Amino acid sequence: MRIHLKIGKKDADLIYWIESLPCGCFSHYAALILKAEVRKKIAIVPVYEHEGISDKTKEVAIYVNDKQVISMIESLPKGTRARYIKKVVRKHINANFRKNSQRQEDKQIEENKLDFSPEIQASKGQTENENKNTVEEKTAEANDFRARMMKMTNR
Repeated sequence: MRIHLKIGKKDADLIYWIESLPCGCFSHYAALILKAEVRKKIAIVPVYEHEGISDKTKEVAIYVNDKQVISMIESLPKGTRARYIKKVVRKHINANFRKNSQRQEDKQIEENKLDFSPEIQASKGQTENENKNTVEEKTAEANDFRARMMKMTNR
């Protein structure tokens, strides 16, 4: 199913988010968000560090293959589909933004704590190395995904 959305100046926050994504990824993330919404979960999507707005307008398409999502969208009255989709996408972006902000605050709090006991220092070193490895792996995966998406859009 193909869903066409016109995103205007009233949705400046959505346009800002769409522009922060790699080219052509909006449809993928929007489909993930709709699938998560049907399952009553929050999708994990990339978000910007700071909220912002854009004064542009955009026309985008979302391609959905999930049968539950299609039936949910078809059950909505035609005049309310776009508004509902924008509301759901905004809900998931804001949830991810809050989660990201909370992680940054927790990280700052953790960095500001001082603990001089050798046992805790040793255990912190181990967990920091483990976390660093997983973050580096996730970053490499994200960069690889971006590179593949860029190749696909440049064809």
